[in-house]
Amino acid sequence: MTSIAGGPRLEGFVVPDGWLLEGLPEQPDFALLSTPPPCSYFVTLDFRLRGFRTGYSTTGMLVGETWNKKRKKYGGRGWKQGIINDGVAHLREVLR
Repeated sequence: MTSIAGGPRLEGFVVPDGWLLEGLPEQPDFALLSTPPPCSYFVTLDFRLRGFRTGYSTTGMLVGETWNKKRKKYGGRGWKQGIINDGVAHLREVLR
């Protein structure tokens, strides 16, 4: 599969077959998770704020974040894989 964001592929993480996980160029705290073509859908993983956003976006509210509700917290061993897993679940829900 070809690169979407032009960044390096991130190794050592588990994503579904055919999906692409790559870093964003010039932005080491972000990664892009995309579904297989022809209908590629994206989530942007924000490792600095420990969350993700729908689409290709490095600004704005994270999924699950509202003004009056705390969002899920990611911590401990494997927290990055946890964000990736929740991003996968989110995209699968969108594609239903």
